[in-house]
Amino acid sequence: MAHWSNDPGAPNFGPPPQLPASSSTLYDSHSSLGNFLPRESPPNASTSYTASTYNNPTLDWSSMAPPSDQEMGQLGIPSQYPAQFPSFSAPSAAGFTTKLNAPLDNVSMDSISRLNMRITTASSAMSPSGTAPLALDASMGVHAGVARGTTVPLLTLSTAEVSDEEAEEEEEEEEEEYARSTLKQRHPNKPVAVIRQCRKLTESQKTAAKLTTQINKEKNQRVMADVVSVATGRIREANTLAEKHSVPVHRINKLIGNPGIVKQPRRPNAANGLVAQKFDEYNADRPAGSKLKLKDVRERMKLDPECDLKTMSEDKKEELRGMVAQRREIKSVAVRPTNRSAARTAQIKLKNIGRELLEVDEQCGAYNITLFTRGHLDDSVKPCVLASPEAHDFFTDVLKLNVWDVLRLFEQWACTRKKGAPVRDSLGSNRKEIVEAMQAGIGFHTNSNRGKIPMSFKNFEHDIMEKYKLKVVGWPDGLEMKNPSDIGSIDDLRRINRAWKSGQARFMELTSAEKKELAAKIKAREEAGEVATRKRAERSDKGGTHARRTTAAKSAAKRTQVKARRAKQRAESSSSRSDEGEQV
Repeated sequence: MAHWSNDPGAPNFGPPPQLPASSSTLYDSHSSLGNFLPRESPPNASTSYTASTYNNPTLDWSSMAPPSDQEMGQLGIPSQYPAQFPSFSAPSAAGFTTKLNAPLDNVSMDSISRLNMRITTASSAMSPSGTAPLALDASMGVHAGVARGTTVPLLTLSTAEVSDEEAEEEEEEEEEEYARSTLKQRHPNKPVAVIRQCRKLTESQKTAAKLTTQINKEKNQRVMADVVSVATGRIREANTLAEKHSVPVHRINKLIGNPGIVKQPRRPNAANGLVAQKFDEYNADRPAGSKLKLKDVRERMKLDPECDLKTMSEDKKEELRGMVAQRREIKSVAVRPTNRSAARTAQIKLKNIGRELLEVDEQCGAYNITLFTRGHLDDSVKPCVLASPEAHDFFTDVLKLNVWDVLRLFEQWACTRKKGAPVRDSLGSNRKEIVEAMQAGIGFHTNSNRGKIPMSFKNFEHDIMEKYKLKVVGWPDGLEMKNPSDIGSIDDLRRINRAWKSGQARFMELTSAEKKELAAKIKAREEAGEVATRKRAERSDKGGTHARRTTAAKSAAKRTQVKARRAKQRAESSSSRSDEGEQV
Protein backbone atom coordinates (compact mmCIF):
# COMPACT_ATOMS: atom_id res chain seq x y z
CA MET A 1 0.00 0.00 0.00
CA ALA A 2 1.27 3.48 -0.86
CA HIS A 3 1.96 5.71 2.15
CA TRP A 4 2.32 9.45 2.41
CA SER A 5 6.08 9.10 2.62
CA ASN A 6 9.15 8.57 0.49
CA ASP A 7 8.60 4.85 0.25
CA PRO A 8 10.26 3.79 -3.05
CA GLY A 9 7.43 1.31 -3.73
CA ALA A 10 4.76 4.00 -3.69
CA PRO A 11 4.01 7.19 -5.64
CA ASN A 12 5.77 10.26 -4.27
CA PHE A 13 2.94 12.21 -2.71
CA GLY A 14 5.26 14.19 -0.46
CA PRO A 15 5.16 14.38 3.34
CA PRO A 16 2.00 13.36 5.15
CA PRO A 17 -0.53 16.12 5.84
CA GLN A 18 -0.21 17.76 9.27
CA LEU A 19 -3.41 18.27 11.18
CA PRO A 20 -3.89 21.00 13.78
CA ALA A 21 -4.11 19.85 17.36
CA SER A 22 -7.66 21.17 17.58
CA SER A 23 -8.91 19.05 14.73
CA SER A 24 -11.41 16.39 15.71
CA THR A 25 -11.03 14.52 12.44
CA LEU A 26 -9.59 11.02 12.70
CA TYR A 27 -6.76 10.55 10.24
CA ASP A 28 -4.59 7.62 9.32
CA SER A 29 -1.50 8.34 7.23
CA HIS A 30 -1.54 4.75 5.93
CA SER A 31 -5.20 4.87 4.86
CA SER A 32 -7.02 5.69 1.67
CA LEU A 33 -8.40 8.88 0.24
CA GLY A 34 -11.82 8.19 1.67
CA ASN A 35 -10.49 8.37 5.24
CA PHE A 36 -9.53 12.02 4.79
CA LEU A 37 -13.21 12.71 5.30
CA PRO A 38 -14.70 13.37 8.76
CA ARG A 39 -16.11 10.37 10.57
CA GLU A 40 -19.05 12.25 12.02
CA SER A 41 -21.94 13.82 10.14
CA PRO A 42 -21.57 17.50 9.25
CA PRO A 43 -23.69 20.14 11.01
CA ASN A 44 -26.01 20.48 8.03
CA ALA A 45 -26.21 17.01 6.65
CA SER A 46 -28.53 18.00 3.82
CA THR A 47 -26.21 20.71 2.49
CA SER A 48 -23.09 20.24 0.42
CA TYR A 49 -19.57 20.18 1.76
CA THR A 50 -17.90 23.51 1.05
CA ALA A 51 -14.82 25.35 2.26
CA SER A 52 -16.97 27.90 4.06
CA THR A 53 -18.56 25.20 6.20
CA TYR A 54 -15.35 23.59 7.41
CA ASN A 55 -12.88 26.36 6.63
CA ASN A 56 -10.72 23.79 4.89
CA PRO A 57 -9.22 23.25 1.44
CA THR A 58 -11.87 21.87 -0.90
CA LEU A 59 -11.64 19.19 -3.53
CA ASP A 60 -13.63 20.92 -6.26
CA TRP A 61 -15.41 18.20 -8.23
CA SER A 62 -17.52 20.65 -10.25
CA SER A 63 -14.50 21.65 -12.36
CA MET A 64 -13.54 18.10 -13.24
CA ALA A 65 -13.59 16.55 -16.67
CA PRO A 66 -15.59 13.30 -16.80
CA PRO A 67 -13.20 10.47 -15.87
CA SER A 68 -13.00 7.15 -17.64
CA ASP A 69 -14.45 3.93 -16.24
CA GLN A 70 -10.95 2.61 -15.51
CA GLU A 71 -10.01 5.71 -13.53
CA MET A 72 -13.31 5.62 -11.64
CA GLY A 73 -12.66 1.99 -10.81
CA GLN A 74 -9.19 2.81 -9.51
CA LEU A 75 -10.71 5.41 -7.20
CA GLY A 76 -13.30 2.95 -5.94
CA ILE A 77 -16.26 4.78 -7.49
CA PRO A 78 -18.96 2.58 -9.03
CA SER A 79 -19.33 2.89 -12.80
CA GLN A 80 -22.89 4.25 -12.54
CA TYR A 81 -21.75 7.52 -10.95
CA PRO A 82 -19.96 9.26 -13.85
CA ALA A 83 -23.28 10.38 -15.36
CA GLN A 84 -24.15 12.29 -12.14
CA PHE A 85 -20.53 13.06 -11.33
CA PRO A 86 -20.67 16.92 -11.40
CA SER A 87 -23.77 16.98 -9.18
CA PHE A 88 -22.77 14.16 -6.85
CA SER A 89 -24.19 14.55 -3.35
CA ALA A 90 -24.68 12.45 -0.25
CA PRO A 91 -26.55 12.93 3.04
CA SER A 92 -23.57 12.29 5.27
CA ALA A 93 -19.82 12.01 5.38
CA ALA A 94 -20.12 8.28 5.88
CA GLY A 95 -21.85 8.07 2.51
CA PHE A 96 -18.92 9.83 0.90
CA THR A 97 -16.46 7.56 2.67
CA THR A 98 -18.10 4.40 1.36
CA LYS A 99 -18.47 5.73 -2.19
CA LEU A 100 -15.01 7.25 -2.36
CA ASN A 101 -12.99 4.58 -0.64
CA ALA A 102 -9.98 4.83 -2.95
CA PRO A 103 -6.86 2.78 -2.09
CA LEU A 104 -3.90 4.80 -3.32
CA ASP A 105 -1.68 1.83 -4.00
CA ASN A 106 -3.50 1.29 -7.34
CA VAL A 107 -3.76 4.95 -8.32
CA SER A 108 -1.08 6.25 -10.65
CA MET A 109 -0.08 9.88 -11.03
CA ASP A 110 -1.30 9.79 -14.62
CA SER A 111 -4.78 8.87 -13.43
CA ILE A 112 -4.80 11.72 -10.93
CA SER A 113 -3.59 14.25 -13.46
CA ARG A 114 -6.16 13.08 -16.01
CA LEU A 115 -8.93 13.52 -13.48
CA ASN A 116 -8.02 17.22 -13.21
CA MET A 117 -8.47 17.06 -9.43
CA ARG A 118 -7.57 20.39 -7.94
CA ILE A 119 -7.21 21.62 -4.39
CA THR A 120 -8.47 25.13 -3.89
CA THR A 121 -6.54 26.31 -0.85
CA ALA A 122 -8.70 28.47 1.39
CA SER A 123 -7.33 31.72 2.76
CA SER A 124 -7.43 30.35 6.30
CA ALA A 125 -5.34 27.26 5.56
CA MET A 126 -2.56 26.62 8.02
CA SER A 127 1.05 27.08 7.01
CA PRO A 128 3.51 24.16 7.17
CA SER A 129 4.58 25.30 10.63
CA GLY A 130 0.99 25.57 11.83
CA THR A 131 1.50 29.05 13.33
CA ALA A 132 -0.04 31.46 10.84
CA PRO A 133 -2.57 31.38 8.03
CA LEU A 134 -1.13 30.98 4.57
CA ALA A 135 -3.04 33.07 2.05
CA LEU A 136 -2.87 31.05 -1.15
CA ASP A 137 -5.69 31.75 -3.55
CA ALA A 138 -4.60 29.34 -6.28
CA SER A 139 -5.44 25.98 -7.76
CA MET A 140 -2.78 23.32 -7.80
CA GLY A 141 -2.70 19.61 -8.47
CA VAL A 142 -3.04 17.06 -5.71
CA HIS A 143 0.56 15.93 -5.97
CA ALA A 144 1.88 19.47 -6.44
CA GLY A 145 -0.02 20.81 -3.44
CA VAL A 146 1.24 18.09 -1.13
CA ALA A 147 4.78 18.14 -2.50
CA ARG A 148 5.12 21.83 -1.67
CA GLY A 149 4.32 21.07 1.92
CA THR A 150 0.90 22.67 2.01
CA THR A 151 -0.96 21.55 5.11
CA VAL A 152 -4.11 19.66 4.21
CA PRO A 153 -6.20 19.53 7.40
CA LEU A 154 -9.24 18.08 5.72
CA LEU A 155 -10.24 17.09 2.20
CA THR A 156 -13.93 17.60 1.54
CA LEU A 157 -16.09 17.43 -1.51
CA SER A 158 -17.73 20.42 -3.13
CA THR A 159 -21.13 19.25 -4.30
CA ALA A 160 -22.69 22.56 -5.18
CA GLU A 161 -26.03 22.48 -6.93
CA VAL A 162 -25.90 22.29 -10.70
CA SER A 163 -27.50 25.11 -12.67
CA ASP A 164 -30.62 24.57 -14.76
CA GLU A 165 -28.64 24.90 -17.98
CA GLU A 166 -26.21 22.16 -16.92
CA ALA A 167 -29.11 19.94 -15.90
CA GLU A 168 -30.77 20.46 -19.28
CA GLU A 169 -27.51 19.64 -21.05
CA GLU A 170 -27.23 16.43 -19.03
CA GLU A 171 -30.80 15.48 -19.93
CA GLU A 172 -30.11 16.15 -23.61
CA GLU A 173 -26.99 13.99 -23.47
CA GLU A 174 -28.98 11.18 -21.86
CA GLU A 175 -31.67 11.47 -24.54
CA GLU A 176 -29.04 11.37 -27.29
CA GLU A 177 -27.46 8.32 -25.68
CA TYR A 178 -30.85 6.63 -25.52
CA ALA A 179 -31.53 7.56 -29.15
CA ARG A 180 -28.41 5.69 -30.26
CA SER A 181 -30.27 2.45 -30.69
CA THR A 182 -28.90 -0.95 -31.54
CA LEU A 183 -30.24 -3.66 -33.79
CA LYS A 184 -31.51 -5.51 -30.73
CA GLN A 185 -33.52 -2.50 -29.53
CA ARG A 186 -35.07 -1.93 -32.95
CA HIS A 187 -36.22 -5.57 -33.19
CA PRO A 188 -37.57 -6.45 -29.72
CA ASN A 189 -39.63 -9.36 -31.04
CA LYS A 190 -36.70 -11.21 -32.62
CA PRO A 191 -34.38 -13.60 -30.79
CA VAL A 192 -31.01 -12.18 -29.76
CA ALA A 193 -27.73 -13.95 -30.38
CA VAL A 194 -25.48 -14.61 -27.39
CA ILE A 195 -22.05 -12.98 -27.34
CA ARG A 196 -19.28 -15.19 -26.03
CA GLN A 197 -17.95 -13.98 -22.67
CA CYS A 198 -14.20 -14.33 -22.27
CA ARG A 199 -12.37 -14.24 -18.97
CA LYS A 200 -9.76 -11.57 -18.27
CA LEU A 201 -6.21 -12.63 -18.96
CA THR A 202 -3.42 -12.35 -16.44
CA GLU A 203 -0.18 -10.57 -17.24
CA SER A 204 1.59 -13.84 -17.98
CA GLN A 205 -1.21 -14.93 -20.30
CA LYS A 206 -1.12 -11.57 -22.09
CA THR A 207 2.63 -11.94 -22.59
CA ALA A 208 2.19 -15.47 -23.91
CA ALA A 209 -0.58 -14.29 -26.26
CA LYS A 210 1.62 -11.51 -27.66
CA LEU A 211 4.43 -14.01 -28.21
CA THR A 212 2.07 -16.43 -29.97
CA THR A 213 0.73 -13.62 -32.16
CA GLN A 214 4.23 -12.66 -33.21
CA ILE A 215 5.13 -16.28 -34.00
CA ASN A 216 1.95 -16.75 -36.07
CA LYS A 217 2.59 -13.50 -37.91
CA GLU A 218 6.07 -14.62 -38.93
CA LYS A 219 4.70 -18.03 -39.91
CA ASN A 220 2.00 -16.46 -42.09
CA GLN A 221 4.61 -14.33 -43.81
CA ARG A 222 6.62 -17.43 -44.69
CA VAL A 223 3.49 -19.21 -45.93
CA MET A 224 2.49 -16.24 -48.10
CA ALA A 225 5.98 -16.12 -49.61
CA ASP A 226 5.70 -19.78 -50.61
CA VAL A 227 2.16 -19.24 -51.93
CA VAL A 228 3.36 -16.37 -54.11
CA SER A 229 6.12 -18.55 -55.54
CA VAL A 230 3.65 -21.37 -56.27
CA ALA A 231 1.19 -18.92 -57.88
CA THR A 232 3.98 -17.53 -60.05
CA GLY A 233 4.83 -21.06 -61.17
CA ARG A 234 1.18 -21.75 -62.01
CA ILE A 235 1.05 -18.63 -64.17
CA ARG A 236 4.09 -19.82 -66.09
CA GLU A 237 2.58 -23.30 -66.47
CA ALA A 238 -0.69 -21.84 -67.73
CA ASN A 239 1.13 -19.78 -70.34
CA THR A 240 3.12 -22.85 -71.41
CA LEU A 241 -0.05 -24.95 -71.79
CA ALA A 242 -1.77 -22.17 -73.73
CA GLU A 243 1.11 -21.96 -76.20
CA LYS A 244 1.34 -25.74 -76.50
CA HIS A 245 -2.33 -26.30 -77.33
CA SER A 246 -2.98 -22.93 -79.03
CA VAL A 247 -5.83 -21.96 -76.70
CA PRO A 248 -6.44 -18.72 -74.79
CA VAL A 249 -4.81 -18.37 -71.41
CA HIS A 250 -8.09 -17.55 -69.64
CA ARG A 251 -9.46 -20.94 -70.72
CA ILE A 252 -6.51 -22.71 -69.09
CA ASN A 253 -7.00 -20.63 -65.95
CA LYS A 254 -10.65 -21.69 -65.76
CA LEU A 255 -9.77 -25.35 -66.29
CA ILE A 256 -7.05 -25.53 -63.65
CA GLY A 257 -8.88 -23.35 -61.14
CA ASN A 258 -9.62 -25.09 -57.84
CA PRO A 259 -13.39 -25.22 -57.39
CA GLY A 260 -14.86 -24.26 -54.05
CA ILE A 261 -16.51 -26.96 -52.00
CA VAL A 262 -20.17 -26.17 -51.45
CA LYS A 263 -21.87 -28.30 -48.80
CA GLN A 264 -25.48 -28.51 -47.82
CA PRO A 265 -26.22 -28.39 -44.08
CA ARG A 266 -26.71 -31.79 -42.50
CA ARG A 267 -30.15 -32.82 -41.43
CA PRO A 268 -30.82 -32.55 -37.68
CA ASN A 269 -29.94 -35.77 -35.89
CA ALA A 270 -30.30 -37.00 -32.33
CA ALA A 271 -26.55 -37.14 -31.70
CA ASN A 272 -26.10 -33.42 -32.34
CA GLY A 273 -29.12 -32.63 -30.20
CA LEU A 274 -27.78 -34.72 -27.33
CA VAL A 275 -24.37 -33.02 -27.49
CA ALA A 276 -26.00 -29.58 -27.48
CA GLN A 277 -28.21 -30.50 -24.54
CA LYS A 278 -25.33 -31.89 -22.46
CA PHE A 279 -23.10 -28.95 -23.38
CA ASP A 280 -25.63 -26.55 -21.85
CA GLU A 281 -26.18 -28.84 -18.86
CA TYR A 282 -22.49 -29.27 -17.96
CA ASN A 283 -21.67 -25.56 -18.40
CA ALA A 284 -24.76 -24.14 -16.71
CA ASP A 285 -23.02 -23.18 -13.44
CA ARG A 286 -19.57 -22.46 -14.82
CA PRO A 287 -18.39 -18.83 -15.10
CA ALA A 288 -17.27 -17.27 -18.35
CA GLY A 289 -13.82 -18.40 -19.42
CA SER A 290 -13.93 -21.73 -17.57
CA LYS A 291 -16.58 -23.59 -19.57
CA LEU A 292 -15.91 -27.07 -20.86
CA LYS A 293 -14.80 -27.52 -24.44
CA LEU A 294 -16.59 -29.79 -26.88
CA LYS A 295 -13.91 -32.44 -26.48
CA ASP A 296 -14.36 -32.49 -22.68
CA VAL A 297 -18.14 -32.68 -23.03
CA ARG A 298 -17.87 -35.71 -25.30
CA GLU A 299 -15.55 -37.44 -22.81
CA ARG A 300 -18.10 -36.92 -20.04
CA MET A 301 -20.90 -38.18 -22.26
CA LYS A 302 -19.08 -41.50 -22.67
CA LEU A 303 -19.42 -42.06 -18.90
CA ASP A 304 -23.07 -40.95 -18.76
CA PRO A 305 -25.54 -43.85 -19.26
CA GLU A 306 -28.26 -41.41 -20.36
CA CYS A 307 -26.22 -40.56 -23.47
CA ASP A 308 -26.51 -44.01 -25.04
CA LEU A 309 -28.42 -43.55 -28.30
CA LYS A 310 -28.91 -47.30 -28.71
CA THR A 311 -31.20 -47.52 -25.68
CA MET A 312 -32.90 -44.17 -26.26
CA SER A 313 -36.55 -44.17 -27.29
CA GLU A 314 -37.69 -42.83 -30.65
CA ASP A 315 -39.76 -40.12 -28.99
CA LYS A 316 -36.67 -38.81 -27.21
CA LYS A 317 -34.68 -38.87 -30.45
CA GLU A 318 -37.41 -37.00 -32.29
CA GLU A 319 -37.46 -34.41 -29.50
CA LEU A 320 -33.70 -33.92 -29.84
CA ARG A 321 -34.01 -33.52 -33.62
CA GLY A 322 -36.69 -30.90 -33.15
CA MET A 323 -34.50 -29.06 -30.66
CA VAL A 324 -31.61 -28.97 -33.15
CA ALA A 325 -33.87 -27.68 -35.93
CA GLN A 326 -35.28 -25.01 -33.64
CA ARG A 327 -31.82 -23.89 -32.50
CA ARG A 328 -30.65 -23.66 -36.10
CA GLU A 329 -33.65 -21.59 -37.08
CA ILE A 330 -33.19 -19.22 -34.13
CA LYS A 331 -29.49 -18.90 -34.84
CA SER A 332 -30.14 -18.07 -38.49
CA VAL A 333 -32.52 -15.18 -37.68
CA ALA A 334 -31.18 -14.00 -34.30
CA VAL A 335 -30.13 -10.35 -34.36
CA ARG A 336 -26.79 -9.25 -32.98
CA PRO A 337 -27.15 -7.57 -29.56
CA THR A 338 -24.74 -4.68 -30.25
CA ASN A 339 -23.82 -2.57 -33.26
CA ARG A 340 -20.21 -3.66 -32.98
CA SER A 341 -21.04 -7.36 -33.09
CA ALA A 342 -23.41 -6.74 -36.03
CA ALA A 343 -20.68 -4.94 -37.95
CA ARG A 344 -18.17 -7.70 -37.20
CA THR A 345 -20.61 -10.42 -38.29
CA ALA A 346 -21.38 -8.54 -41.50
CA GLN A 347 -17.67 -8.15 -42.22
CA ILE A 348 -17.00 -11.88 -41.87
CA LYS A 349 -20.02 -12.97 -43.90
CA LEU A 350 -19.39 -10.44 -46.68
CA LYS A 351 -15.81 -11.65 -46.93
CA ASN A 352 -17.04 -15.20 -47.53
CA ILE A 353 -19.68 -14.00 -49.99
CA GLY A 354 -17.11 -12.00 -51.94
CA ARG A 355 -14.82 -15.02 -52.21
CA GLU A 356 -17.63 -17.23 -53.52
CA LEU A 357 -18.82 -14.59 -56.00
CA LEU A 358 -15.28 -14.31 -57.31
CA GLU A 359 -15.16 -18.08 -57.78
CA VAL A 360 -18.47 -17.95 -59.66
CA ASP A 361 -17.03 -15.32 -61.99
CA GLU A 362 -13.71 -17.07 -62.55
CA GLN A 363 -14.92 -20.67 -62.77
CA CYS A 364 -18.35 -20.28 -64.35
CA GLY A 365 -18.08 -17.02 -66.26
CA ALA A 366 -21.23 -15.65 -64.58
CA TYR A 367 -21.23 -11.90 -64.06
CA ASN A 368 -22.59 -10.65 -60.76
CA ILE A 369 -23.00 -7.54 -58.66
CA THR A 370 -24.16 -7.11 -55.08
CA LEU A 371 -24.68 -3.90 -53.11
CA PHE A 372 -24.57 -3.89 -49.32
CA THR A 373 -25.37 -0.98 -47.04
CA ARG A 374 -26.47 -0.37 -43.49
CA GLY A 375 -30.19 -0.35 -42.82
CA HIS A 376 -30.20 2.28 -40.05
CA LEU A 377 -28.35 5.49 -39.33
CA ASP A 378 -26.88 4.11 -36.08
CA ASP A 379 -25.60 0.87 -37.62
CA SER A 380 -21.87 0.37 -38.02
CA VAL A 381 -21.99 -1.85 -41.11
CA LYS A 382 -19.82 -0.38 -43.87
CA PRO A 383 -21.39 -0.14 -47.35
CA CYS A 384 -19.58 -2.12 -50.02
CA VAL A 385 -19.85 -3.39 -53.59
CA LEU A 386 -19.05 -6.96 -54.61
CA ALA A 387 -19.08 -7.23 -58.38
CA SER A 388 -17.44 -8.60 -61.47
CA PRO A 389 -15.36 -6.10 -63.44
CA GLU A 390 -17.86 -6.34 -66.30
CA ALA A 391 -20.69 -5.31 -63.96
CA HIS A 392 -19.02 -1.93 -63.41
CA ASP A 393 -18.95 -1.48 -67.19
CA PHE A 394 -22.66 -2.29 -67.35
CA PHE A 395 -23.46 0.55 -64.94
CA THR A 396 -21.42 3.09 -66.89
CA ASP A 397 -22.37 1.95 -70.42
CA VAL A 398 -26.07 1.13 -70.03
CA LEU A 399 -27.32 2.94 -66.92
CA LYS A 400 -24.93 5.89 -67.35
CA LEU A 401 -24.20 5.78 -63.62
CA ASN A 402 -21.22 5.08 -61.45
CA VAL A 403 -21.75 2.07 -59.23
CA TRP A 404 -20.33 3.95 -56.23
CA ASP A 405 -22.81 6.78 -56.76
CA VAL A 406 -25.58 4.19 -56.79
CA LEU A 407 -24.22 2.78 -53.53
CA ARG A 408 -24.30 6.24 -51.94
CA LEU A 409 -27.89 6.75 -53.06
CA PHE A 410 -28.74 3.29 -51.75
CA GLU A 411 -27.27 4.11 -48.34
CA GLN A 412 -29.02 7.49 -48.23
CA TRP A 413 -32.36 5.91 -49.08
CA ALA A 414 -31.91 3.12 -46.51
CA CYS A 415 -31.09 5.57 -43.69
CA THR A 416 -33.88 8.07 -44.41
CA ARG A 417 -36.73 6.07 -45.93
CA LYS A 418 -38.57 5.50 -42.65
CA LYS A 419 -38.95 9.21 -41.97
CA GLY A 420 -42.35 10.11 -43.40
CA ALA A 421 -42.35 7.28 -45.92
CA PRO A 422 -45.79 5.80 -46.71
CA VAL A 423 -46.54 2.49 -45.06
CA ARG A 424 -47.23 -0.27 -47.59
CA ASP A 425 -48.07 -3.19 -45.37
CA SER A 426 -51.76 -3.83 -45.84
CA LEU A 427 -53.60 -6.86 -47.13
CA GLY A 428 -54.13 -5.27 -50.53
CA SER A 429 -50.54 -4.08 -50.96
CA ASN A 430 -49.07 -7.48 -50.05
CA ARG A 431 -51.44 -9.30 -52.40
CA LYS A 432 -50.59 -6.92 -55.23
CA GLU A 433 -46.83 -7.27 -54.72
CA ILE A 434 -47.05 -11.08 -54.64
CA VAL A 435 -49.01 -11.23 -57.90
CA GLU A 436 -46.64 -8.77 -59.60
CA ALA A 437 -43.59 -10.75 -58.47
CA MET A 438 -45.04 -14.02 -59.79
CA GLN A 439 -46.04 -12.47 -63.11
CA ALA A 440 -42.57 -10.94 -63.46
CA GLY A 441 -41.01 -14.35 -62.79
CA ILE A 442 -43.10 -16.03 -65.47
CA GLY A 443 -42.31 -13.28 -67.96
CA PHE A 444 -38.58 -13.51 -67.24
CA HIS A 445 -38.43 -17.24 -67.96
CA THR A 446 -40.73 -17.18 -71.01
CA ASN A 447 -39.34 -13.98 -72.59
CA SER A 448 -42.91 -13.13 -73.43
CA ASN A 449 -43.62 -10.03 -75.54
CA ARG A 450 -47.37 -10.41 -75.26
CA GLY A 451 -47.61 -8.56 -71.99
CA LYS A 452 -48.17 -10.07 -68.58
CA ILE A 453 -49.00 -13.76 -68.47
CA PRO A 454 -51.81 -14.35 -65.97
CA MET A 455 -51.01 -16.57 -63.05
CA SER A 456 -53.33 -19.53 -62.61
CA PHE A 457 -53.55 -21.09 -59.15
CA LYS A 458 -56.49 -23.46 -59.58
CA ASN A 459 -55.15 -24.93 -62.83
CA PHE A 460 -51.46 -24.35 -62.11
CA GLU A 461 -50.34 -27.76 -63.35
CA HIS A 462 -52.10 -27.41 -66.71
CA ASP A 463 -51.76 -23.67 -67.39
CA ILE A 464 -48.22 -23.11 -66.09
CA MET A 465 -46.33 -26.38 -65.72
CA GLU A 466 -47.56 -28.09 -68.89
CA LYS A 467 -47.63 -24.97 -71.01
CA TYR A 468 -44.48 -23.12 -69.91
CA LYS A 469 -42.54 -25.97 -68.23
CA LEU A 470 -42.11 -23.96 -65.00
CA LYS A 471 -42.49 -24.80 -61.33
CA VAL A 472 -42.48 -22.81 -58.08
CA VAL A 473 -39.78 -23.57 -55.50
CA GLY A 474 -39.24 -22.06 -52.06
CA TRP A 475 -42.88 -21.42 -51.19
CA PRO A 476 -43.04 -20.89 -47.39
CA ASP A 477 -43.49 -24.09 -45.43
CA GLY A 478 -46.87 -24.72 -43.89
CA LEU A 479 -48.74 -22.48 -46.36
CA GLU A 480 -50.85 -23.72 -49.24
CA MET A 481 -50.05 -22.27 -52.64
CA LYS A 482 -53.26 -20.51 -53.58
CA ASN A 483 -54.48 -17.17 -54.81
CA PRO A 484 -53.38 -14.33 -52.46
CA SER A 485 -56.93 -12.97 -52.62
CA ASP A 486 -58.07 -16.11 -50.78
CA ILE A 487 -55.55 -15.59 -47.95
CA GLY A 488 -56.89 -13.45 -45.11
CA SER A 489 -53.94 -13.54 -42.69
CA ILE A 490 -51.59 -10.57 -42.93
CA ASP A 491 -48.77 -12.61 -41.36
CA ASP A 492 -49.04 -15.32 -44.02
CA LEU A 493 -49.06 -12.71 -46.78
CA ARG A 494 -45.97 -11.09 -45.29
CA ARG A 495 -44.13 -14.41 -45.27
CA ILE A 496 -45.02 -15.08 -48.90
CA ASN A 497 -44.16 -11.53 -49.99
CA ARG A 498 -40.82 -11.61 -48.19
CA ALA A 499 -39.99 -14.99 -49.75
CA TRP A 500 -40.56 -13.63 -53.26
CA LYS A 501 -38.64 -10.41 -52.58
CA SER A 502 -35.63 -12.23 -51.12
CA GLY A 503 -35.52 -14.81 -53.92
CA GLN A 504 -36.33 -17.74 -51.66
CA ALA A 505 -39.56 -18.32 -53.61
CA ARG A 506 -39.06 -18.24 -57.37
CA PHE A 507 -39.89 -19.91 -60.66
CA MET A 508 -37.55 -22.54 -62.05
CA GLU A 509 -37.57 -24.47 -65.30
CA LEU A 510 -38.35 -28.16 -65.13
CA THR A 511 -35.44 -30.52 -65.48
CA SER A 512 -35.30 -33.09 -68.27
CA ALA A 513 -36.43 -35.86 -65.93
CA GLU A 514 -39.34 -33.76 -64.67
CA LYS A 515 -40.40 -32.95 -68.23
CA LYS A 516 -40.44 -36.65 -69.14
CA GLU A 517 -42.42 -37.46 -66.02
CA LEU A 518 -44.90 -34.69 -66.80
CA ALA A 519 -45.30 -35.88 -70.41
CA ALA A 520 -46.01 -39.43 -69.23
CA LYS A 521 -48.59 -38.10 -66.78
CA ILE A 522 -50.34 -36.10 -69.51
CA LYS A 523 -50.42 -39.12 -71.83
CA ALA A 524 -51.90 -41.36 -69.14
CA ARG A 525 -54.55 -38.77 -68.37
CA GLU A 526 -55.56 -38.42 -72.02
CA GLU A 527 -55.81 -42.18 -72.45
CA ALA A 528 -58.06 -42.39 -69.39
CA GLY A 529 -60.26 -39.59 -70.73
CA GLU A 530 -59.81 -37.38 -67.71
CA VAL A 531 -60.25 -33.63 -67.91
CA ALA A 532 -57.06 -31.70 -67.21
CA THR A 533 -58.64 -28.50 -65.93
CA ARG A 534 -61.43 -27.83 -63.52
CA LYS A 535 -64.81 -27.11 -65.12
CA ARG A 536 -65.90 -23.52 -65.06
CA ALA A 537 -69.24 -22.55 -63.59
CA GLU A 538 -72.14 -22.77 -66.06
CA ARG A 539 -73.72 -19.59 -67.38
CA SER A 540 -77.13 -18.69 -66.08
CA ASP A 541 -78.53 -18.32 -69.63
CA LYS A 542 -77.15 -21.61 -70.84
CA GLY A 543 -79.19 -23.16 -73.69
CA GLY A 544 -80.54 -19.92 -75.20
CA THR A 545 -79.71 -18.32 -78.51
CA HIS A 546 -76.83 -15.87 -78.50
CA ALA A 547 -76.81 -14.43 -81.99
CA ARG A 548 -74.41 -11.59 -82.55
CA ARG A 549 -76.26 -8.29 -82.65
CA THR A 550 -75.35 -5.22 -84.67
CA THR A 551 -74.71 -1.82 -83.19
CA ALA A 552 -78.18 -0.61 -84.17
CA ALA A 553 -79.79 -3.61 -82.52
CA LYS A 554 -77.81 -3.01 -79.34
CA SER A 555 -78.89 0.65 -79.27
CA ALA A 556 -82.54 -0.28 -79.83
CA ALA A 557 -82.44 -2.85 -77.04
CA LYS A 558 -80.86 -0.33 -74.71
CA ARG A 559 -83.58 2.27 -75.49
CA THR A 560 -86.24 -0.32 -74.82
CA GLN A 561 -84.71 -1.13 -71.44
CA VAL A 562 -84.55 2.57 -70.50
CA LYS A 563 -88.20 3.12 -71.44
CA ALA A 564 -89.28 0.12 -69.41
CA ARG A 565 -87.33 1.30 -66.37
CA ARG A 566 -88.80 4.82 -66.54
CA ALA A 567 -92.34 3.47 -66.92
CA LYS A 568 -91.84 1.32 -63.87
CA GLN A 569 -90.59 4.32 -61.86
CA ARG A 570 -93.65 6.42 -62.91
CA ALA A 571 -96.00 3.65 -61.91
CA GLU A 572 -94.40 3.32 -58.50
CA SER A 573 -94.52 7.09 -57.87
CA SER A 574 -98.21 7.34 -58.87
CA SER A 575 -99.16 4.44 -56.62
CA SER A 576 -97.38 6.06 -53.68
CA ARG A 577 -99.28 9.35 -54.21
CA SER A 578 -102.62 7.56 -54.35
CA ASP A 579 -101.87 5.79 -51.09
CA GLU A 580 -101.09 9.11 -49.40
CA GLY A 581 -104.41 10.62 -50.63
CA GLU A 582 -106.41 7.73 -49.20
CA GLN A 583 -104.75 8.15 -45.81
CA VAL A 584 -105.61 11.86 -45.72
